[in-house]
Amino acid sequence: MSGVGFLDDTVTLFIPVLDGGFEVRLLSGVMFSASLGISGGDAAPMRRGILYFFDARSRCTGKEGRICGYLPPDEWESLQNREEFFTFDASGGCFVCEGDARGFTAPPDSAYRITSVERPSGGRRLLRHFKVTLQ
Repeated sequence: MSGVGFLDDTVTLFIPVLDGGFEVRLLSGVMFSASLGISGGDAAPMRRGILYFFDARSRCTGKEGRICGYLPPDEWESLQNREEFFTFDASGGCFVCEGDARGFTAPPDSAYRITSVERPSGGRRLLRHFKVTLQ
């Protein structure tokens, strides 16, 4: 398996800031999967998604095309200048939407809220990643 097309998805990340707005980042070279369905006896459809951001392949781009590095949520909050950084925060305020939505100042209705972030500690360096669960 050559992996061609495996990490070709692009999503937009909306990170809340204290002034009430959002920092917007474009994530490329990620794996994104979304599903709609009915769970159990519920008649209401459930929207779920999952995002894999790989250290060795995925990229985050900020304003003016600058590459951004990851910081944990607590370090992100303490920064004055966040232009060169991004974070995945599962506390309820971060959103992800499919495609390039950098023209939006807030998450569109089609966005998914980040509900959990996992960072497996083992494995080969090329496979290290974030697993971000969305709802």
